[in-house]
Amino acid sequence: MDVFHSPEFDHFLNQKDFRCAKFNLVTRSTILYVTALLIYQTVIWVKLGSRDLNIYSLFFAFFPYHLSYVFTVVLELMYWHLVYAIKIRMDTINHKLAKFTENELSLENEKKISSVDALNAELFKVKQSTLIFRIRNITRGYLHLTAAKNSVNQCYGFIILVVVLGCFLHLLVTPYLLRSIISTASESELFIISQSIWMMGHVLRLFLIVEPCDGCFVQCKNSSLIICNLLCSDLDREVKKSLKLLLLCLSQCELDFTAFGLTRIHRRILTAIAGAVTTYLVILFQFN
Repeated sequence: MDVFHSPEFDHFLNQKDFRCAKFNLVTRSTILYVTALLIYQTVIWVKLGSRDLNIYSLFFAFFPYHLSYVFTVVLELMYWHLVYAIKIRMDTINHKLAKFTENELSLENEKKISSVDALNAELFKVKQSTLIFRIRNITRGYLHLTAAKNSVNQCYGFIILVVVLGCFLHLLVTPYLLRSIISTASESELFIISQSIWMMGHVLRLFLIVEPCDGCFVQCKNSSLIICNLLCSDLDREVKKSLKLLLLCLSQCELDFTAFGLTRIHRRILTAIAGAVTTYLVILFQFN
């Protein structure tokens, strides 16, 4: 994972600092949400303990579960940071590719002028070689991103698979428990709020995993579209050759993140999980 801290990689994109305010926002918001949830759960334990005089046994029974939940959220945050770091670098690549449109047109005009002027012809060759060099640097940078993507999939593939399956099971069990709790009379309001917060937390955990992966996928498609638009212009042969090489890298080495190679992680997985949860809940509610 040294690619994220490689000065060589950032030099390819002429970018010195990729720090983003969203890193701090997402990290602090996630920590705040989990802390508030666990504090509220502790309040429920204390209230139950004051009535049943069994607070210690209740605490030790649920403590391992909530401790593992905290560890899982930490792993999800690490995964989000890595994938989002790839996404913002891909966004920078697209920003630099988009700037080539006007430059390419002006370069073509200079090519026509250089055909009658030797000095302009020399300047044209310098600009052409500079442009080709920049495109090749972007190609190298993209290959660095694909290497980083492969490392993320290898390191976190099984973990993300377990997390996604866990979110699916929790989103299946929590609404069912919520329905059962609503029918009770004693202390039902506390548990209704608690289960609602837990259910929202599991949904947000899914978005924490899916959104940066889907963002990388979308940015990769945008890059292909920008390059196709550039290739439709009347460009120099060498420039087109460099752009075709970059387009080939984009098509053959996609930024697709997977859960242990079993499924791709993008927004479609949210609709699949929502459909499966709805189907199973209907069956559970009908057959009680």
